[in-house]
Amino acid sequence: MQAQLDALGILFSRLGSDCCCATQLARRSHERPPLKVVDAGHPDDVHAGYQALRRSIEGDALTALLLPAFELEACVQIIVQRQLARPYLPGNRTSEERRIRERFPKLMALPCARFQSDAAPDATASQIERFVRRHVGIPE
Repeated sequence: MQAQLDALGILFSRLGSDCCCATQLARRSHERPPLKVVDAGHPDDVHAGYQALRRSIEGDALTALLLPAFELEACVQIIVQRQLARPYLPGNRTSEERRIRERFPKLMALPCARFQSDAAPDATASQIERFVRRHVGIPE
């Protein structure tokens, strides 16, 4: 997770983007795209407008998925290890594995760009930056 946050921080500074709550890079005609980040773990009833926001994000051409691995078992192992290392979480391996296994197929089914977040944060940020620049027409 820290590598993902580092990569997003690098991307924010490169694109001059503001951080909002939600997972897409949305475009505006007269501005650089704001970066929105959504945690896939939120239930659909977390907020009255969440489902509409989520559908909007999932359907946007600039939506991007960041996962540490695109193969289920590797992804489960990496995320569980990260979750169990967090002192503020209860650390139930079975529960964490179940949660990731439930979410993984839904995430992989999203029709969006995918980025593996296990690389160095700068490398991940560079990949996402190129993706955004291509889709929004910002010169490199």
